Amino acid sequence: LLGAYILQPYAQTEKHIKELSECGIEMIVCFAPKDRSVLDLLEKYHVGCIITGILPGWWGGDGTKAGTLHERSPIEIYEKKAAEFVDHPAVWGVDIGDEPSALDFDHYGKIARTVDLCYENQLPYLNLYPNYASVAANTEDQTMCQLGTATYAEHIQKYIEKVDLPYISYDFYPYSLPESIGIGKMLDNFRIVADACRNTGRDFWYIPQVNGLHETHFTSEDMLRYQAYIALCYGATVINWACYTGGWWCNNVLDKEGNKTEQYDKLKKEITVLEGMEKSITEQSDIDYQALAEVKSKLIHARESEITLRRSAENIQVELDDITKVVELWTGIPASKIAETEFLKIAKLEESLKKRVLG
Repeated sequence: LLGAYILQPYAQTEKHIKELSECGIEMIVCFAPKDRSVLDLLEKYHVGCIITGILPGWWGGDGTKAGTLHERSPIEIYEKKAAEFVDHPAVWGVDIGDEPSALDFDHYGKIARTVDLCYENQLPYLNLYPNYASVAANTEDQTMCQLGTATYAEHIQKYIEKVDLPYISYDFYPYSLPESIGIGKMLDNFRIVADACRNTGRDFWYIPQVNGLHETHFTSEDMLRYQAYIALCYGATVINWACYTGGWWCNNVLDKEGNKTEQYDKLKKEITVLEGMEKSITEQSDIDYQALAEVKSKLIHARESEITLRRSAENIQVELDDITKVVELWTGIPASKIAETEFLKIAKLEESLKKRVLG
């Protein structure tokens, strides 16, 4: 399932929703419709949504309010809001929060059960922190303040123990981080969540970035493809791109006036490729999913190795000793038996020939 985050009111016309569908987006997340007619348009163009704003909002932020969710949002509020909700076939889920601390997982378990019972056709949606969650100074205590646990693996384990939802969803934006941190952390995050999903039979939902941290930063097609392919290798079943319209950062798929940016065609192209891969796989009668994942993983690692080797090669300086070793390998004559002057002659052989050969 391919989705995207946020469709602002300025992009909720029929033209915009038609373009959303044509891009290949099947679900819009954290969606606040300006009126019910917009839900009708989503249904018309076969797009579902996870609706936001009808239940108490919650974002873990820097962790300073961790452990207080039960005080701020008692269960009675969720029951009251559910009684006021008018169902619609385009509403597939209801947003219950974003990036909570593990100190709030116990209460989130109660919220998830309540919402699941009160909303007959909607899935409660909760998104988790990535493994680089921390506050500005990034000390051990501050990391615990945000995650509520000493490690990210413990954070995920606490979620599994306390919150009975059929998936694990988290966001990771590698191109907003220093290169030395981004990819390594990204793969470690994939491993922890993928293992947890396999061990508990949950679906894996992943949120990659299509936007950029700065106005001059446009996420490239290769960057989009890299995030999506790795997610598939680790077993992701839902990919929700951030962001389709303004939500955070810059250079989203649509600008602030609702016009397409260059990211629209990039995203559409990558989604078309992903849809083709899905079709090809589903048409096979006997699919070896493990072998398929291993092949994709090897391709990704090979590409990473190629990039590393290319960068290393760019810094290599060929010295005289390197030439002697090559000649020794070619001729079998020990380098020590060849005078340095002879190597100098060899090194300058092409230049000398050019001076002597006429015509």
